[in-house]
Amino acid sequence: MRLEVQTATQAAAQSGRIYWQSTEGTIHLDTGSLIGRAPALTGIQQGRLVGITNPTGVSGATTYSQIELAGGLVLTGTTLSGGGAGNPLSASIFN
Repeated sequence: MRLEVQTATQAAAQSGRIYWQSTEGTIHLDTGSLIGRAPALTGIQQGRLVGITNPTGVSGATTYSQIELAGGLVLTGTTLSGGGAGNPLSASIFN
């Protein structure tokens, strides 16, 4: 399979179409009624979080980043835990 390359987001109209949007650096998935975006990240390291922001609010201007955990923090599955004595931390991610 080969992805077509587009420099601009296409109108949602062809259900099942997948293309590489080179300006955003994302894969676009056409459902026929909307365009979904999947980040294409490289160099992701185990134990890092993926940050997703859209500071401008413009559709398609989403920015993806990797967040390295500070010392003492551990990500196991969807649970972030850690902290020193007297400062416990435990949070569930994606729930």
